[in-house]
Amino acid sequence: MLNLDKGQQDIYSDLLEELVEKDHLLRKVLELIDFTILCKDLHDCYCENNGAPGLEIERAFKAAFLQQFEDISDRKMAKHLKENLSAKLFCGFGLKESTPEASFFSKFRDRVGVEKIVNLFNKAVQQLKDQGVVKSSFHFLYSTAVISKIS
Repeated sequence: MLNLDKGQQDIYSDLLEELVEKDHLLRKVLELIDFTILCKDLHDCYCENNGAPGLEIERAFKAAFLQQFEDISDRKMAKHLKENLSAKLFCGFGLKESTPEASFFSKFRDRVGVEKIVNLFNKAVQQLKDQGVVKSSFHFLYSTAVISKIS
């Protein structure tokens, strides 16, 4: 198994770079938004000493951001990350690296909180609007189970 933390090289990383078009919109988004700075406030949502290591917060937020940007359901987003090269590149996944399952996305939203996510999405979208990358409004919607009483 590949272990990048121990200095092993991903031989496919250069290939992924070559396969995604140089002028792809998601490459431009990566150039314009510093996700490390944007996600700084999310680090308090995760404890570094408990449980199994999870997905890094920046990659998790990028996946959630891309999901909303592309308007994709949790299930479709999990499949999208497995199969789409530009999505892998955008979120920082290697060509052969495992990607999150569908349940990850709702757990991430629950852990971080909708208010924080909406705030960060709005900041990111404003940066893209300021640079002329997006022109229309971008809305984050989070729906939980709705119970209706039918008499």
